[in-house]
Amino acid sequence: MRNKLIYLFLILCFLMLTSFYFRPELLGYDGDLTLYSNSYSSLAKRSGFTFYYTGETLTLKNQNDVNKIVNDLKAKPVFCYSSTNGESKYYYSDKIRIYKIIDGKKVNLHIHVENNKTTVGSPIIYGSY
Repeated sequence: MRNKLIYLFLILCFLMLTSFYFRPELLGYDGDLTLYSNSYSSLAKRSGFTFYYTGETLTLKNQNDVNKIVNDLKAKPVFCYSSTNGESKYYYSDKIRIYKIIDGKKVNLHIHVENNKTTVGSPIIYGSY
């Protein structure tokens, strides 16, 4: 019985530790969060809790949260561009564990503003922009 309790305790500790490590970076901000299992398209969307994901996208409900996210993550601007689809800004943060290399530069936070819609992605917004 004692061995079973020890095993149960160890499993619970493992689950607690992995839940902190695999916690999505954008979880906790007000918006619609989507996790992705790969970068190819919306076909890669995950629903529900998952330990494995390669990216996340958050459609913000409050436009003012953009500055809060950038400040909370201590993200530094890397580059930006504008097009007919809106404006995209790319950042890098040491607080985000995954990143992409774009034009030889590390990026792991992508913010796109189009009309009144703001989308935040980590490491980038998958599927568009």
